[in-house]
Amino acid sequence: MRIKALAPIGFFTLLCAALATLAAAQAGTEKRMAGGEKSISGCLIKLDSGFGIKTEDGTYQLNTDRDLSSFVGKQIKIDGTWKASGTFTTAPIGTGAEATQAPAAPAPPAAGAPAFVGDLNLHVTGTVIGDCEAPK
Repeated sequence: MRIKALAPIGFFTLLCAALATLAAAQAGTEKRMAGGEKSISGCLIKLDSGFGIKTEDGTYQLNTDRDLSSFVGKQIKIDGTWKASGTFTTAPIGTGAEATQAPAAPAPPAAGAPAFVGDLNLHVTGTVIGDCEAPK
């Protein structure tokens, strides 16, 4: 009879220890969400290495494989939105054994080093809004 009475106490102690370990492992983990938007307007120009948008603040080089020659001299507006969601953690990721199994893969961050795992969604649109003013 006494053994049966100790079994639930032992199970309860084991359960508490497991929950405490789980809480300690997640102590360095935090879910995060962020987002934003940015718009620029200016004239599309031809650069030595592609195309750019000349604005009042400066010139932004575009990174594209598309031929935008037919839009040079047009005033355009570029709108971009982004949203990121994921987990930021300082808990250890992976073990040293994983690094020896796949030598081509980068080594996991050291224990306590910040890491982010999640999704990044980016949406960019460009619109022709008119002709650029002729230089004076």
